[in-house]
Amino acid sequence: WFWWGLGNTAHNTEDDIIKLYQMTVKYLRDDKNVHNFLFAFSPDCTYDWNTNALYPGDDYVDIVGVDCYRTEAHSISAMAAAVEGAVTYAERAGKIAAWAEYGPAKDGTLALDKNTDFYTDDLLHTMKSSGTMLGIAYMMTWYNSCNHQGVCSDRMPYPGHPAADDFMAFYND
Repeated sequence: WFWWGLGNTAHNTEDDIIKLYQMTVKYLRDDKNVHNFLFAFSPDCTYDWNTNALYPGDDYVDIVGVDCYRTEAHSISAMAAAVEGAVTYAERAGKIAAWAEYGPAKDGTLALDKNTDFYTDDLLHTMKSSGTMLGIAYMMTWYNSCNHQGVCSDRMPYPGHPAADDFMAFYND
């Protein structure tokens, strides 16, 4: 759905996406002499690390990550497989591994206000069981937001949120 992605109204090809990524890196790094950036490649959880079809090349990537959220379509085991794929690839390529975007579902029974043990029962338990997932350098959640009708979705608990204690237990482990 992004203009730089596949399957949208721009009708990009895999080659278009790779060339755009490489052009951006070359422009900033080589033409503008910007050397205080780390360039991340982080596709969504359905990415196939075996074919690695969209990867722009090791010369253009510093961080290999994955964007994967807990939804009805993405079970915690699917999330684990996606992160494990990114970690394995990063280790093989000598790159930093990251869970570049993660979070609970934004609504429904898997939303953070209903799934208040998301951080310990879903994430922490799965990460420790996997072992491979512990190879990430960082994980970054998306932001909390509200729409124009005042319907909010929380990706991170805040003081007083029903999942705040669970997040602190995750953090302290």
